[in-house]
Amino acid sequence: MRDRWLILPILLAILSGHRADGAGFLDTGILDPNQLGSAIPQAVADQAILLVGSYAAHRPYSGAVAHSTGSLLDLGIETTLVKIGDGLQDALIANGIPANATAVPAIPMIKAHLRKSIGDSSEFGLSALTFKRQAVYGADVKVSLISAEEGPSLAFRMLYTWISIPMLYIDRCTVISPELVVSQPLSFAESWIGIGGRFASGNMKATVTTTVGPLTVSTDLSKSGSASSGYAFTGVKFKIPGATGFRLGIEGSFDLVGYHTMGTFIGVGF
Repeated sequence: MRDRWLILPILLAILSGHRADGAGFLDTGILDPNQLGSAIPQAVADQAILLVGSYAAHRPYSGAVAHSTGSLLDLGIETTLVKIGDGLQDALIANGIPANATAVPAIPMIKAHLRKSIGDSSEFGLSALTFKRQAVYGADVKVSLISAEEGPSLAFRMLYTWISIPMLYIDRCTVISPELVVSQPLSFAESWIGIGGRFASGNMKATVTTTVGPLTVSTDLSKSGSASSGYAFTGVKFKIPGATGFRLGIEGSFDLVGYHTMGTFIGVGF
């Protein structure tokens, strides 16, 4: 049970009062997987994919400059609190499916991070979280468009996240997020603001077991979905005493569909 602490709050939040024998709201009680399209509305599948994609999305916790320049690499831990938006709950209610997301208004995400500069104007980052059959992997590549020693710097970066969380019936979800970020680098810190778009697509999957007399039949049901949102973010990252040493980052974001975040990054530069 200790491996499930991160997933159970989500189930409590979005599926409260609507779970059935381990198959959740995908338990249709039918055998033909081709009928799943009429069993779960497309809007529900789309919003479920966006919820999980927004929750587990890769977040660089970095500004416009190559922040790990001068060190071999940065290693750290991200802890982010993600607010649950109303999209999935509204889609469930609109289609006559009871839902209540008030029990857990926000849920935590914890990932390991690695960042490495590529010269003075670009950088890449990796993040990961795995436990049992659940997995989240993320990456970003950042290219500086304007690098200024005095004044703001501008960079473009592309983020990618691959998610598989069977406990939430997410067989596969991919998230692509282009971002523009502006920052003011200092010798010991960097503050930034930015905007981005999040495009999530994936496949939900559940196994329904039906018993008819002496026969028990298990059927895999699946449903594809996709959705998008926009967001703005701001943060600051300290490197003490300089190129190598302690790292501390703080970032918050405002999401257009309600998946706001607040989190920290703690690590070290080698």
